[in-house]
Amino acid sequence: MKNLSFILVALTLSVTTVFTTSCAKEKGCTDVDAKNYSTTAEENDGSCTYEGRIVFWYDLTASTGLVNDGATSLTFYVDGQVAGSCATSVYWAGTS
Repeated sequence: MKNLSFILVALTLSVTTVFTTSCAKEKGCTDVDAKNYSTTAEENDGSCTYEGRIVFWYDLTASTGLVNDGATSLTFYVDGQVAGSCATSVYWAGTS
């Protein structure tokens, strides 16, 4: 009788393990706009990364103020890394 009880407990645990682990959703990036989108991911795990462009612009008034304050260039940082730089005398003229 002990053997039968042991077999039933072992079988129950095995079946339970198979059903709980086989139903787990694959985690990954589920955002189609992300650089690391995963077609097989069923649950978003927060790992999505993105790429994009940033445009910094300023007009004549800002340029003049920067030059008058003694600034000769601007350096742009993104996440602590230098992303670019430009002279303060170069500005966006826009359209009238």
